[in-house]
Amino acid sequence: MSDITNKIIKFEAGESSYDEIVELLQEIADRGLLQGSYGRIVRDFYNAGLISIDGKFKSDSFTCIRCGETCDSDDNNGSDICSYCSQVTR
Repeated sequence: MSDITNKIIKFEAGESSYDEIVELLQEIADRGLLQGSYGRIVRDFYNAGLISIDGKFKSDSFTCIRCGETCDSDDNNGSDICSYCSQVTR
């Protein structure tokens, strides 16, 4: 059996530590195996900033390219709308 298969079996059995779960989900993301329930779990961990997808971590803030202000995505329910100038940006 492959290493990832063993990690999934351990995860499914509830025997994985937190760090092992994060490592497994990062490996799943790196391999692009984002279908079904594992894809949803990967998305949740990505949105929490715990793993990266395509080498990038989700950022909760961004600098508006129109007005230059730093905006917090949480201010706008996770959208890319600037809190200051109300333009869709990133």
